[in-house]
Amino acid sequence: MDRAGILGGQLRAAEVLIDLMEARLPPVAWSLGEEATLYGMAPFALSDREQYGVFSHWADVLGTELRSRSGVMRVSLDDSSDPAYSSGRTEERHWEELEVEVVQRGVRVRFSRSVAPGTSARARVSEVRRVPSSDPVHRAQLRTMAALVELLNAGLPSAVWQIDEDSDEPKLSGRLPWARHRKAADELTEWAAFLTTSVHYGRRKRAPGHGYDRWGEVTGSALGVPVTVRASTRPPWPVTWQRLRSRALGLRPGPGLGLRS
Repeated sequence: MDRAGILGGQLRAAEVLIDLMEARLPPVAWSLGEEATLYGMAPFALSDREQYGVFSHWADVLGTELRSRSGVMRVSLDDSSDPAYSSGRTEERHWEELEVEVVQRGVRVRFSRSVAPGTSARARVSEVRRVPSSDPVHRAQLRTMAALVELLNAGLPSAVWQIDEDSDEPKLSGRLPWARHRKAADELTEWAAFLTTSVHYGRRKRAPGHGYDRWGEVTGSALGVPVTVRASTRPPWPVTWQRLRSRALGLRPGPGLGLRS
């Protein structure tokens, strides 16, 4: 799908999410993918029974059912993956999968979480609690969504977006997909031009013998909301050359050529 098609689907998904937020359930985190899909994520600190309650309330809002199924797998009890040092001992691990899924206006909305076996049988769903419209986290999420709609309408390179639920300050985080990593440097430059900022490149050493994690990052704001767009990529050669030249001359990198490590 081309850029316009992806952005059109994401814009439709953003409009669906804004409508869902108007239900004023306790805020959850959301991920908006490139396939017009919304993934809801309840806070990880909640117990399994509390997770069940969150899923149940969202199923009601979405006009569908909370489904559950049992899962089982055999897990090795050995620390080593080398067959020469393996005893072959395994044990069965059981879990229960909770799932809420529905399609609204062509947008897939989904919650999924693995919990302890028997959670559905033991859980007691409390009466739904609505947060007031003045709730700071609720308001922060709505401001974040307004900024996202603004960006989606700008025709910029598409990203996977994260809307958090743990802060009363709006913020928006996007990541360019790995499938386009060869174009990432150019796409980050496009984002930087729109946000009137620059691209910064960073790296972090992995475990010994495994090289570095490398990324590019753009930070700016839209409608007063902080925006970060990141991609896994190496800096383009002009940036690397400028960095090496600055090191040789004992100079600081110029604007837009920052490279953190």
